[in-house]
Amino acid sequence: MRTYDSLPETIRLIRLKEVLRICGMSRSTLYNNIKQRQFPEPIRISARSVAWLQSEVQEWVELKIKLRAVKHRQSA
Repeated sequence: MRTYDSLPETIRLIRLKEVLRICGMSRSTLYNNIKQRQFPEPIRISARSVAWLQSEVQEWVELKIKLRAVKHRQSA
């Protein structure tokens, strides 16, 4: 098991409220996307709390941007 000191400084966990703000979707849409494996799964941080890796959420946003660019090129 890794200790906190060995984790890269870039690893950051973000909670649901921030994920929703970043992605601009509703809670139900987010969980539907997770269920359909279209969004990163959360990490359980306690019995009643989950969080997401900020880097995975950011990668999801970047993928959506790239897919948009591909669609624009295909329709041109």
